[in-house]
Amino acid sequence: MAEKVELITEAQLGFALKLLHSQHNANSSTVFSPVSIATALAMMYLGAEGNTALEIKNALAGGSNPRFIPILQLC
Repeated sequence: MAEKVELITEAQLGFALKLLHSQHNANSSTVFSPVSIATALAMMYLGAEGNTALEIKNALAGGSNPRFIPILQLC
């Protein structure tokens, strides 16, 4: 179980850092909740198919660890 939690934590951290980097603007302030965004995307992924599911999977897991999505489906 600890390995699954660590895997999800690593994937969410990677997602949060990519999201923060994509929204960075030195002239403005941005506030968002990476966990809330990742949770919403994860729920959408479970109902998505085809290219949509693939895009959400790549956004959440970055395609870096193929074990992440099956673990997500168990949650």
